[in-house]
Amino acid sequence: MTAAQPDWAAAGVDAVRNAPPEPEPESRPAARQWPAPLGDPAYYGILGDLTHRIAPTTEADPAGILMQLVVAAGNAIGHGPHFMIEATPQAANLNVILVGDTSLGRKGTAKDHALRCFRLALGSSSAHEDAGWLDQSLASGLSSGEGVIWQVRDKIEREEEDKKTGKSHVVVVDQGTDEKRALFVETEYARVLRVARRDGNILPYVLSQAFDSGTLRLANKNTPAFATGAHISTIGHITPENLVRHLDDDVIASGFANRSLFVLVRRARLLPDGERLPDAAIWPLTARLGQAIAIAKGRGELTRDVEARRLWHEMYGPLTTPPPGLLGALQARGPAIVMRIALVVALLDDGATRIGWQHLAAAGEVWRYSCDSTVYIFGDRLGDPVADQLLQGLRSAPAGLTRTEIRDLFGRNLRAGEVERALGLLLVTGLAQKVEGAPSGPGRPPERWVATGGNDRNDRTQDFPRFWSCMSFRSYQGDEADGVTTDSPQTYDQNDRNDQTLGEADLSDDGNDQTTTDPPSAYDRNDGNDQTPDAGGEWSA
Repeated sequence: MTAAQPDWAAAGVDAVRNAPPEPEPESRPAARQWPAPLGDPAYYGILGDLTHRIAPTTEADPAGILMQLVVAAGNAIGHGPHFMIEATPQAANLNVILVGDTSLGRKGTAKDHALRCFRLALGSSSAHEDAGWLDQSLASGLSSGEGVIWQVRDKIEREEEDKKTGKSHVVVVDQGTDEKRALFVETEYARVLRVARRDGNILPYVLSQAFDSGTLRLANKNTPAFATGAHISTIGHITPENLVRHLDDDVIASGFANRSLFVLVRRARLLPDGERLPDAAIWPLTARLGQAIAIAKGRGELTRDVEARRLWHEMYGPLTTPPPGLLGALQARGPAIVMRIALVVALLDDGATRIGWQHLAAAGEVWRYSCDSTVYIFGDRLGDPVADQLLQGLRSAPAGLTRTEIRDLFGRNLRAGEVERALGLLLVTGLAQKVEGAPSGPGRPPERWVATGGNDRNDRTQDFPRFWSCMSFRSYQGDEADGVTTDSPQTYDQNDRNDQTLGEADLSDDGNDQTTTDPPSAYDRNDGNDQTPDAGGEWSA
């Protein structure tokens, strides 16, 4: 958001927050809480401004509008701009799965609003270099890995021998495509998951390749198509029930699922007559978006500035310590996804030359909401069919189950090793414990297993540090008294965000000094190296 925030933006925030939430279906477990709404940090910048402008006029969830804007913007930007994690470039392509009840989730409504913004920003003017981008790149019908590669294929050539002369020459079989960006929007994502489960289907493998790099190639002589410089993003819509039903172990194990953000959505308000937001109401914002994308496409590698590095050091531990079981498998790519979101937000921030703390805070808040969504959707599922069935059986028996009763639970069709593995998983995750039963005679008391609430991951949200959702656009939190710290590098306190000095070693990759001579009126919010507060002690936003 800009410092001079328009009145409509503030009104939009209030409307979103004060609207009565959609009641949760009675079939959902009462102990499972809907995630706290996306906080202010997530709405930083032009995409947040657009969301706030649209939100009061639609029943769609602001989270659904924002996340589809983020994914579409990352696809429009293309494969050039990137952030490096060690030797691996992280481009701006992202995947999001909106999870909400049929119709009442308003997933499609949110999608229509998001795509409308891009049609106004890029598609309506032939003068823009990306005019018609959506018409060329927007696709659907994910069914095979080969089909994905074909969408962004390189030129296909084949060497043939002239039967008359016996000489070989190269023949162009297919001219390929110059448009390497593809945005797949699947409003029936359950169908995609069903296809991905079929034996021999390589769709999960190719989509994983597409997330990791821009090179798509199959070691298959019958599939000559390949792609370089590909930039593929996906948006999926699905209900919670279908997601749980169709996201099986093989798809999760392939790494396909943890390359996506799961985002819960529901109807934000009741608008019986509907509202039509005229194009003119968002033209100033969409014009800014179009200009920002045009500039962003020419960028190369972006790095974090000093303040973003401080925040990243706080975030990195939780991001790289996912919970065990299914939730951990689905949250395993936190660092890469967070940095990709931060990259998109930074690239669209007018004139920003580096990834700043605001961009990273926005990404962190989105990740927090996605993790909370995952907890709500999957709860205590471990992704192990035996362990999940055993946990359900234990919870149905308050007094617990003996080993004999556990074997009976599975009809005595499981090997002892499978039961041991399932019990061990429940024990490690704190969902069950072993107790000694009352002796029924001479000899060893029977062993009994009972379900516990020890590590209830329906309350997993409390394990995530709240620094990213408590960040303020206007000022750092912490010790407000000191504008400049006298702490030494050894005693620097990460929780004191008003400390503006780092040790020399901490600035090894930043050649800029940390003191500005700009007066407050000339402070440039896009220059992450300006460390002087405005009058009143607040940092420019």
